[in-house]
Amino acid sequence: VPRFLSTIPAAAFPDYPRYLQAIEVRVRRLIEKGAVIAPRDDQHAAIAAEWWSKYIRQHETNLGRREPDPHLELLRWMIEELRVSLFAQELGTKYPISEQRLEKQWDKCAK
Repeated sequence: VPRFLSTIPAAAFPDYPRYLQAIEVRVRRLIEKGAVIAPRDDQHAAIAAEWWSKYIRQHETNLGRREPDPHLELLRWMIEELRVSLFAQELGTKYPISEQRLEKQWDKCAK
């Protein structure tokens, strides 16, 4: 993605090593345990993909607005934390996260 780093808020940079480590944990588990964890990984991936899709659709809708929706931007980073929780829980999350918390945040977003 062009200019990827320029789109990341400075406050999010400290979390990127943990996000990347979560990707590594997920890939390592899939390599080591393969079919044993694949069904659960697929379920988790579907949950994360559903939230990401909701975020992207709303973000694209909001592009025409003059001001970004801070509630939607928080949702974006909550989705990253959800991914850590789903795929590499042992790394810990920045704050408590669940689908219920995402739903509450989603309800705050401008639609």
